[in-house]
Amino acid sequence: MNKVSKQAETLDSVSKTPKCDTAKATSIQIKEKASLNDQEQTLLAEGETDIQKNLRGTFVLGWRLEQIRDQKLYRTTHKTFEAYCRNGT
Repeated sequence: MNKVSKQAETLDSVSKTPKCDTAKATSIQIKEKASLNDQEQTLLAEGETDIQKNLRGTFVLGWRLEQIRDQKLYRTTHKTFEAYCRNGT
């Protein structure tokens, strides 16, 4: 099976983005529970929410960059993939 066929099998049929298991943040249990003040609890909750929202986006970003690099889709504007990344899109 070639690389393109493998990629096609890993795409979600609805969104056409790579399939990936939804990552879930888990708390690390420690023996002594440290308490957080209200501001710290809010900051932690906001941080964990942002992490959950952005995990899939990070995966898709890497996958798209890999496609651009592997298929040399940058070649009309840049000589190398590195130059493409340095100059932005």
